[in-house]
Amino acid sequence: LKTIAYGIADSSAFTPYDESELDGLIGGRQNGVLLIAGCEETYRKYCSSLRLDRFLNEFLYFTCINNYSRVIVSPDLGGAMLSGYDTVIFLDTPPAYALAFVVAKKSGGKVYVPQNDNQRVFLDGIDCSREAFGVCFDAIRRNQALTADNVLSYYKLLSARCSLSMNAFMAAVAVFSELGFITVQKSPFKIEVNAGMRAELTDSKIYGYLLQWAKS
Repeated sequence: LKTIAYGIADSSAFTPYDESELDGLIGGRQNGVLLIAGCEETYRKYCSSLRLDRFLNEFLYFTCINNYSRVIVSPDLGGAMLSGYDTVIFLDTPPAYALAFVVAKKSGGKVYVPQNDNQRVFLDGIDCSREAFGVCFDAIRRNQALTADNVLSYYKLLSARCSLSMNAFMAAVAVFSELGFITVQKSPFKIEVNAGMRAELTDSKIYGYLLQWAKS
């Protein structure tokens, strides 16, 4: 979701594909193919059918700077080397096509997106009301001393203290970061509230996207 802040794109900017075409798009190439899964379920779905064991398999972060063919789940593109990839295939539809937009700019390669738009699956459990976002903000504010190895560990620790769904938490962090309400430290993972920041939720591109889908 946080990539929506970088720019929203239209599906017509990318090449649609049917699931039956995946093998042909990937071929037997050991270099230059990047597969991006939006969630663990999708990654596991294609593990066997696409023989993903042939590629580098990564989660969140690129572990090396090269153009080895790889599959990565929910990537953070900070510092990623994408210029060596001429074929980028999204196994899930990225919300608002924002990540596809960023990848296309960084790689210069051909970007493929699924014909069947499934971006709604990433929005399950997100309440777009001000009250719901207020609950998330209060949970973060009251637990600023909390640290963890990564964002998933942090969420588990926080949700043990406050009842929050993962999607709701991730959405809130993305929106609050965009608006400058919080600062996220990655290693160790920690969230600090920036006192005195003022903005409306509707100033956030990410929040606008969430509202649009909530009404559709």
